[in-house]
Amino acid sequence: MRFKTIIFFSVAVLAMFFILGWVGYLNIGHWLSLDEAPHSADAIICLSGDARLKKSISLLSQGFADKIMTTTDKTYKDLINKKINKSALVRPEKNASSTYEEALFLKQKIIDLHIKSALIVSDPFHLYRVKWTFTHVYKNVPVHFSYISTEPKWAQGFWWNNRRSRVFVLTELPKIPYYWVAHGIFGLKHNPAWVVWVKRWYGRELHEMFYGYRGHGHSKCDISRPDPTIHHSYHAG
Repeated sequence: MRFKTIIFFSVAVLAMFFILGWVGYLNIGHWLSLDEAPHSADAIICLSGDARLKKSISLLSQGFADKIMTTTDKTYKDLINKKINKSALVRPEKNASSTYEEALFLKQKIIDLHIKSALIVSDPFHLYRVKWTFTHVYKNVPVHFSYISTEPKWAQGFWWNNRRSRVFVLTELPKIPYYWVAHGIFGLKHNPAWVVWVKRWYGRELHEMFYGYRGHGHSKCDISRPDPTIHHSYHAG
């Protein structure tokens, strides 16, 4: 009798973990995504990427803020080429090569300009990590961030059934525990060279697996481009 009880509870526990794991698997897309409604703010923070550029310009033109803060010179120059007035742009002092560096390099500018609220623009599948990063970097800075998704939306509810969405998820998921450990626990401010190499290798392998060709090594995807084209963004995340 005791043996049967042990077997029963063991099976029940395994079934519970299986169900929880399956539910978690199905909802990864929702977990990764954040999309808050835009509101009036002191600034728009445009993280690097084409779709983010378009969304930031749209928010500026709608009057949600009077300035766009950029994290790379390329983004800054692209905005100028889009006829955005220089007076509405904040140029970066350093070019960021990762999401963490984007948050880090903006910090002094945000303090100096007395920014108390900002709309951060990024791709929906990237926003969980963006929120974690900015919350971590700005934990002692009195500023409120809202997280605004680019368009078009992705298939977050059925990500496993769409090749493009599978690439998004498989690109983003490994970066989250790395950020928790490297930046959260060990306090690294910049990615070591070997991490950059691994990211590029992983990006190429994903291209090979899903699209049949090897990309240039950047693992970030541009949500604005149709499948199967993958845009190689300005940094590897």
